[in-house]
Amino acid sequence: MESRVSFGRAFEEGLQNLKVNFWPCILVIIILAIVESFSNGAFIGNGKIWNPASAGMLAFLVSTFIKPIFDYGAKLTFVRVNRGESMDAGCLVEGFRSRHLYIDIILTNAILVMIILLGFIALILPGIYILCRTVLAPYLVIDKGLGPKQAVSASWELMRDFWPQVIVMGIISSFLFLVGLVAFIVGIFPAFAWIKAMFASFYQQVIDVHDEEFLDSMGIEP
Repeated sequence: MESRVSFGRAFEEGLQNLKVNFWPCILVIIILAIVESFSNGAFIGNGKIWNPASAGMLAFLVSTFIKPIFDYGAKLTFVRVNRGESMDAGCLVEGFRSRHLYIDIILTNAILVMIILLGFIALILPGIYILCRTVLAPYLVIDKGLGPKQAVSASWELMRDFWPQVIVMGIISSFLFLVGLVAFIVGIFPAFAWIKAMFASFYQQVIDVHDEEFLDSMGIEP
């Protein structure tokens, strides 16, 4: 077990995990892209079936009550891949299997959107800082079963010394996205898969670097 957290290690591990599970990871990204298209109205706002008001409302409902489940499920999928566990497409809809988990995901997502948005309104930099400190909250909900408030608080504490690395990973992610975009568009799918695999590795590193007593104090099972 590594004794430190490294974005370089996350970058390399993400690539290795993607190589081993390339097509299943790409499938996850494609499914996320389809859900994203519905959430922004790309499939339902063409004016032929739905009027603009109805299309907008449906897109809002999808983005608020369905898309977060798939987003959190994808995070769980890549975390399990990072741990060397078998790829299970069912992880994508894990949040639909339990009413309690479903509500936790929706509430956590709403809380994060609200506080990050408020941070960005306050001259951008506070928003970036809040985003970096709370980046692990979705993982803690879907992987460790923490409640919304507990997950946000735990992420804040876990990321106390590591939030600057998230900024670097964000820059790396932007570069990967641009490379994928240049690679005849289809390269976006491997780029996004690599980014998600990288953050899954980073999450596991942060968990592993803390001692069990500290994790237990926040309700996190090592």
